[in-house]
Amino acid sequence: MPSNSGTFAELFAFSRDRAAPFVDGNGNAETAAIDVPRLDHDEAGIVKGLLIEGRPQTLQADVVVLQANLPGAPVQGTVLHDYIDAGGDRWQRAIYTRSPRATVEGCLALKGWHRRIGFFPAFLPRSEDHGPTRPVRYEGESWEMCAFVVDVDGQAIDIGDVFHSILIEA
Repeated sequence: MPSNSGTFAELFAFSRDRAAPFVDGNGNAETAAIDVPRLDHDEAGIVKGLLIEGRPQTLQADVVVLQANLPGAPVQGTVLHDYIDAGGDRWQRAIYTRSPRATVEGCLALKGWHRRIGFFPAFLPRSEDHGPTRPVRYEGESWEMCAFVVDVDGQAIDIGDVFHSILIEA
């Protein structure tokens, strides 16, 4: 996964208005202080990812925003996002976007465990060998194509029947 140089704290601003529980690398229950991100683990100490939770009434408790520009600050590209949703299902998604910052921040607002996120300043090519779903392949892994492109305001653009032609041309 591509990376910008720097630590999580240098690249992202994180906030949460309360202390919150997580499991540490030894499998022990711990409490993270206000505004401290949680790298959650399972009971065996295996990392699950950055834990993002909401509150009742769907208010967001954990908030992550980029405080550094994405490499090259391009107008469009591909976001790869690997996370485990609140129901325990793992997703590896490829999202073509016209607004990388809004897409990365939108992905990191999802409730669950965020394992990896990366941005490429181009539309990564889709695989020819996986039937009609044609995922993006990167470093030997398949990333499920999301059926939308995100505009500069972070809103999904419905591109319907022209989806394949727009994505393949780039």
